[in-house]
Amino acid sequence: QTVWAVDGRDFNVLAVKTPYPFLTATFREATPAERRPEGTGKQWRVETVLSPDSAVGPLADWVEITTDHPKQKTIKFAVSGMVRPVIAVTPATADLGPRTLENPKVGSFKVQVFSTEGIAVTKVETDVKGLQLQLEPLTVGHIYKIGLTLTKDLPKGEFSGIVRIYTDSPKAPLLEVPIRGRLD
Repeated sequence: QTVWAVDGRDFNVLAVKTPYPFLTATFREATPAERRPEGTGKQWRVETVLSPDSAVGPLADWVEITTDHPKQKTIKFAVSGMVRPVIAVTPATADLGPRTLENPKVGSFKVQVFSTEGIAVTKVETDVKGLQLQLEPLTVGHIYKIGLTLTKDLPKGEFSGIVRIYTDSPKAPLLEVPIRGRLD
């Protein structure tokens, strides 16, 4: 962001406060190339950087700039967006509800890689005996589908367990998804 006083008065930026611990801000006087032509007087550059280990979730708050301008001691600008996980599994949990073996294919998970470099899903497994998993790369390194099929080895009644998704990423080598249902 480039900031200046609309009244043309010179001022100094004294501090910049961000709303998140993983968002850092720096400030300095704008170089001639960075100055905005519509601005007059001293201009300042305020730059924010999101840490690579930022918390996953929405961003919606304000960066607060403290100045020594006599009429405006505080300037705020909005920060908004979404920090995506490196890898996301949809749905995050699976409740298959009541099922029968007449329709054995019961659904799927989508594994999506949001990093610029690809991450391979190397293996999938489950501790639910009688639930078969089929790993299908849709876009190698970025999008995978894990099909779920019930087999005759699944005993009747309630079942629950974990689907484990292994990757070649040192940052996210294992993703676990809870799964449950009932075979009638």
